[in-house]
Amino acid sequence: MSESSEAANDQDLVETVERMVLAALPKRLSEKALAQMIGVRIADLHRAFLIVRGAAFYTALHAVRLDAAHRLLRDNPGLAPEAVAIQCGFGHYGVFHRNYRRRFGLEPGIRTSPPAPRRSPDFPSPQPAPFEP
Repeated sequence: MSESSEAANDQDLVETVERMVLAALPKRLSEKALAQMIGVRIADLHRAFLIVRGAAFYTALHAVRLDAAHRLLRDNPGLAPEAVAIQCGFGHYGVFHRNYRRRFGLEPGIRTSPPAPRRSPDFPSPQPAPFEP
């Protein structure tokens, strides 16, 4: 097999595993279960993730679940971070909170797009100056 087709196979394998992991949430699939479902050896999973993602298998899947949580929080402002943590397969909120903050630089309860600034009734919005020719 050529290097380019092997790289494409690794890419396909990694993307398939990531889709399976996301589809199974909140359940967490083991490497053994994933390897059996796809029909590859566990060592092949680990090698593919190192090559394609530059990270260990579980580290890369942890990042996939954190990214899913980030999208849920960003796109659904009414969702509680604790519920999102559970929905994304994190069994302990403290661990989720710490890892989320480490990955994204903000707390899970803080939305990435801040609300529009509020105007105080004491300081009304500035009106445009009248046009003078």
